[in-house]
Amino acid sequence: MGGRNATMMVVIAAVVIAGIELVANRASEGTLLLTLTFFTAVAQGCIVVVAIGVVAKGHWIKPVRRDLLAVYPALLLIAFLWLFMWTKLDIYRWTDTPTAYMNGSFFILRNFVVLLVSFWLARQMAKKLEKGDSAASTYAGVYIFVWVICQSLIAFDWIMSLEYPFISTLFGGYFFVQSLLLGLTVSAWIIFFRRLAGARGLTETLRDTGKMMFSFSFMWAGFGFTQYLVIWYGNLPEEVAYVLRRVDPSPYWGLYRVVFFSVFVIPFVTLVFRKTKTFGPVMIFIALLIECGLMLEKILMITPITHINPALAVIEAIVMITTLAVLIRNRDIIVSQLVTSTVAERSHSSSDLASAPQP
Repeated sequence: MGGRNATMMVVIAAVVIAGIELVANRASEGTLLLTLTFFTAVAQGCIVVVAIGVVAKGHWIKPVRRDLLAVYPALLLIAFLWLFMWTKLDIYRWTDTPTAYMNGSFFILRNFVVLLVSFWLARQMAKKLEKGDSAASTYAGVYIFVWVICQSLIAFDWIMSLEYPFISTLFGGYFFVQSLLLGLTVSAWIIFFRRLAGARGLTETLRDTGKMMFSFSFMWAGFGFTQYLVIWYGNLPEEVAYVLRRVDPSPYWGLYRVVFFSVFVIPFVTLVFRKTKTFGPVMIFIALLIECGLMLEKILMITPITHINPALAVIEAIVMITTLAVLIRNRDIIVSQLVTSTVAERSHSSSDLASAPQP
């Protein structure tokens, strides 16, 4: 029953968001881009936290491994929704003068394929881990590689190309650090709710999650500083214009300060203490702060170029959050069904071979 609920939720999410985009069309403009950019980072971040734990043979990830892996169907949902970006391509300046690489068809196709590959690898890794197959570490390593490619494409294709001719080679790294950080915040939420439900033995997992949230928050700030240092030092018009559009107008400058304090300053000051990393309410506050900060940062990246409809953005965010929550809630059924489906496929193949006429 839980598996059906999860499937229905994914289908409903696809229908609702697709319906919004089809009906609103021009009124939504950059809203779908915001939703896809943020929630792809969240979903892929959840899976990559597990993948890194598998490759590094980390024991801390085991208590929440199924929970994080359960979000893999959301990657298929995101791949489907990405196709609706075809109707939004006019927000990109390069569509006026397309090239062999930057043209509408190839732009949609390459990102769609990478999203599908990401979904398939996440599913295979979850299946192998559930079966205890040693091949899981191989799939985990390949998933990390594809995750880096996918988040880099999101950075360069989806976001940076909005600002053409602005170029930053750090954008890719900046984005996949954010994705990993978001995956860790989801892990903090999972541990918090499981402890509320009476689960024991999660203190060390929460502490390790807090340590990594602290580390990658610091790395996020370091990447941001490095990027803007190079822009300031180079003083090239196409690079400086990117910063000026977000610093000069007072609303954007205020928003940038909120992002900086939410994702770095407050988490740094709070998580530097050992005890705060195991205190659930504090960890949830920091996780929520980081998530809101990174969502605001995506708005800061997109809004100066194209309009985001606040009402539609909130609706799409609620739908996506609900979908992820339903998937995680039904984690045992979703992940265990992978093994069940494999066994069923093998038995079906065996029966077909047995019933085949002999020569």
